[in-house]
Amino acid sequence: LDERRVRSVLGAAALLAPLSLDEPLPAGMHEPVCDEDPPAILLRNARLRAVRSALDGLPPRERDVVRCHYYRRTTFDLLGRRFGVSRQRVSQLHVRALRRLRTRLAAESAA
Repeated sequence: LDERRVRSVLGAAALLAPLSLDEPLPAGMHEPVCDEDPPAILLRNARLRAVRSALDGLPPRERDVVRCHYYRRTTFDLLGRRFGVSRQRVSQLHVRALRRLRTRLAAESAA
């Protein structure tokens, strides 16, 4: 067997060995990434539900513009072609949708 191959196999085997929780991590290994704390997760999920609810309340064309633009990264030019309107009209629909979303979300957070 080639010496490099043996070292490679031994190095790979060392990565599979269990680690002691009391010992520092070997060089090249990183600390595990901790999950967010539960209150932050709950807050983020509540915000997502509020945004989805507000989106569902928009007129269909405005809702489609927002979803396609932000979730699918579709440009206003492509959206204009899809809807049979100009890029500027899509921009107007986008602005109107964002205003409505802000109003709905502000009213919801005040309640």
